[in-house]
Parts: sequence; C-alpha cells; structure tokens
Amino acid sequence: MGNVKDKLKRVGLTAVLMAVVGMSLAACGDAATATVPPAPTNTIAATTGGSTTGDVQEVQLTLSEWAITPANVEVNAGKVNFVVKNEGQFPHDMALTITGGDGVVKTKIFKTAENPQTVEADLKPGTYEMICDITGHAGRGMKGTVVVK
Repeated sequence: MGNVKDKLKRVGLTAVLMAVVGMSLAACGDAATATVPPAPTNTIAATTGGSTTGDVQEVQLTLSEWAITPANVEVNAGKVNFVVKNEGQFPHDMALTITGGDGVVKTKIFKTAENPQTVEADLKPGTYEMICDITGHAGRGMKGTVVVK
C-alpha cells in the first residue's frame, strides 16, 4: 500500500513542478509558450516634473510592452516617489540607476493585478537610467532617462 502512496506523491509533485515551470516560461515571454507583441514603432517621450506633495515629488510611470511612459522625466533633487503601473500583459519592473553606476531603486517584478507599485528615492543631481530590469525588456524599448536638477 505504501507503494501506491509514494507513486501518488511523485505524480502530484511532478504535476506541480510542471505547472511552475510552465508559468515561469510564460512570465518570461518565452516564444514557445506565449505570443509576444512587436515593439512599438513610436515611443512616446514626455518630460514631466510630476507633482509635489510636501517635500516629496511624485512621478507617475506606466509600463507596457515595450515602453516606459513617459520615457524622459525631469525632477528636482530630493525625495521622489515613483508610482509605477504595469498596463502590459507580462510582468515588469522599474529599476533606476545613476548612469554608469550602481542601482538606486527598484520595484519588484509585478503583474497588472499588483498595481501600482511605489518606490521612493532620495536623488542627487545627475542623469539616471530607468529600465525594466527583466532580461531582454530594456533591449525592446523599456527604458528611459530621469534627469535630476
């Protein structure tokens, strides 16, 4: 009888493992499991200072396939809240780094059901690179610039 229980456990574990692997591949946009839309031909680029609440500036960002909107943001030095919405069909994130430097802030990888994600950064003057940090997404156009004055 113990043999049947062991076989059922193995079958159950195998099914769970296959489901996790399948979801992981779909989340990564694997061409074998998901249809990936083409990159947009016209990327919207806007400059915004966002809004200011007390001493904290707020910048609204939208992630989609394959863009961050607005792609170009200008803020004053100091505390900035980035409110990030994913309106794409795949999970995305937003990572902000000083150009040529280390990471400054990053949201978790999230789906539309987890909107919005907010991350705060205390930024010094300079130019920061903003990307979706998931492999291949920045290369498809999910990138932009934050200029801090």
